[in-house]
Amino acid sequence: MIFASDLDQTLIYSPKSFRLLPEEPMPAVTSIEIYEGREISFMADDTIERLEKIARRSFFVPVTTRTIAQYQRISLFHQKIKPTYAVVSNGGNLIINGVVDKAWQGIIDMKMNQLCLNTEDMRANLQELCHPSWAGSIRMADGLFYYCV
Repeated sequence: MIFASDLDQTLIYSPKSFRLLPEEPMPAVTSIEIYEGREISFMADDTIERLEKIARRSFFVPVTTRTIAQYQRISLFHQKIKPTYAVVSNGGNLIINGVVDKAWQGIIDMKMNQLCLNTEDMRANLQELCHPSWAGSIRMADGLFYYCV
């Protein structure tokens, strides 16, 4: 059986996103991502234990909007749970045994060149939609899509 799961806000949380009630105690958590010397992402210890059991009994596939670099920062997937496959960059990249699948990348690049606006035109369109009152910087993710911070 395959168990595919989103990561952020499903299995992984930043300190700001625990959303605990004032009387609720902080669960036991483990840091699973460090960025620029700071612990930025955590998983509840009981979630890690459950995910380890699931990964032993089924085929665990992380599926995420995270870029390749963001996904690769998740220490848990290098140490305790080593997924064979991961779908990252909103499906634009496939990682197999820790290595980006170049064949899949080639297919995606070809489809994007055939079916999508070029990146400059897409950025211009996005800039027209993003108003400074709610939109911050516009960033490109793995050469595949833009997002607004």
